[in-house]
Amino acid sequence: MRFSVDLSPQDRLHWQADGLALGTVALPAEAEDFGRERALAHHHLVWPRTQMRIHMQGFAVPLHASPMAVTLHSPGFAYRRTALGTQGDVSDYLMLAPEWVEELQRGRAPAARFGRLHFGAAQRPVTAAQYLRVQTLRRLGGLAAQEEALALAAELLAPDAPALQAAPAAVARALALLAQGAGEVAARPLGLRELARRAAVSPFHLTRLFRRHTGLAMHQYAMALRARQALLALDAQLPLAELAQRLGYQDGAHLTRRFRQAFGLTPSQVRAGVRSPAPARSG
Repeated sequence: MRFSVDLSPQDRLHWQADGLALGTVALPAEAEDFGRERALAHHHLVWPRTQMRIHMQGFAVPLHASPMAVTLHSPGFAYRRTALGTQGDVSDYLMLAPEWVEELQRGRAPAARFGRLHFGAAQRPVTAAQYLRVQTLRRLGGLAAQEEALALAAELLAPDAPALQAAPAAVARALALLAQGAGEVAARPLGLRELARRAAVSPFHLTRLFRRHTGLAMHQYAMALRARQALLALDAQLPLAELAQRLGYQDGAHLTRRFRQAFGLTPSQVRAGVRSPAPARSG
């Protein structure tokens, strides 16, 4: 099975097999197609590297797409992107043939309003260990890549895997603010009072809502998000000291310590292709 109908000039396929394909899309926010509504012909599991809002058919509230979650695109259901900042949409994705999706979702009652082969949800949380495996998939090939891709999809689509609900308005504002503070050149982080003021709720209410929605305190979410950005930035082969400065860490040792806490490996081990032997502890 070939997936060319869903590919654009902004797509880069890393590998393609029978019924599976892994790729990356890079669409600038100023591109004409960025805010245009479209529907995909195949099932996509999408892991954003940048942050944006996704307006998806069948869901009343826009979703906050970020490296902290996988976005699930079902064939024939339209979606539209709204930029957060200037980064646009840079995302990794796995395309699946319908028979794979049917088998992976066996045991899950189909959502009546969507149909049998709809994912039934728009987003699911992604742990740091799972996000590391996504990035490893780009470097694998052959049978190993196909097996790992299906194993990861099975975890994310399991009947008992939690669905991530659309964020309440105050949480959505806080997520956008935290996204702005986690750019490549780190800005001064906002304090709780300022975050709450901009989210138009009390600090206590924002703290409670945010943890209820994400499962993390805001400082934990910000640290986990920055660690995932550090993981993505390793491709640039910059010295760790320079990478730490760009991402707002104190120095290379601080970056390495936080990175190991998130992923169970050091940046040097990831660059060397070492596979994590156990789930990461946090993030």
